Amino acid sequence: MCKIFDCSRMDDITFVSPNANEFREMVKRAGIDLNPSVLTSPRHVCDFVCSNPQLMYNLDMLIVTLAAQGTAIISRDENGSLRSSSLPPPLTSDKVLSVSGAGDSLNSGILAALAYRLPLEKCLQVGQRCAALTLQTVEAVSPQISSELLRI
Repeated sequence: MCKIFDCSRMDDITFVSPNANEFREMVKRAGIDLNPSVLTSPRHVCDFVCSNPQLMYNLDMLIVTLAAQGTAIISRDENGSLRSSSLPPPLTSDKVLSVSGAGDSLNSGILAALAYRLPLEKCLQVGQRCAALTLQTVEAVSPQISSELLRI
């Protein structure tokens, strides 16, 4: 079994959602220097990736989760140009019971919405809602997550 960034199948990967540590490794493997301050905000990550487009390689979408700082989203438009946006944290820290599973819930919500061919903005809303629900439970995935969330 190969690690994702060591894999000979990298050309087949079009969607990646690393956390801050995984993103740091991705950048390192690309041979690019990363100032730690980049990881202090989603906007900084977006600007960094757009300034280093080789990081997108064959990707259509890169979503970098930065825990309490929020999420950076970089994607390609229909012409192949990069566009970026960011999301705030799904909840304020005083409402968080556990962070376990929140990133997976975010990704699952986004991927489910993409599979239903919802617009990207709606996909991000679904992912945020899934992450927020999981952050409010001690379960690895909130039992409140259902297909009803696709109706956002």
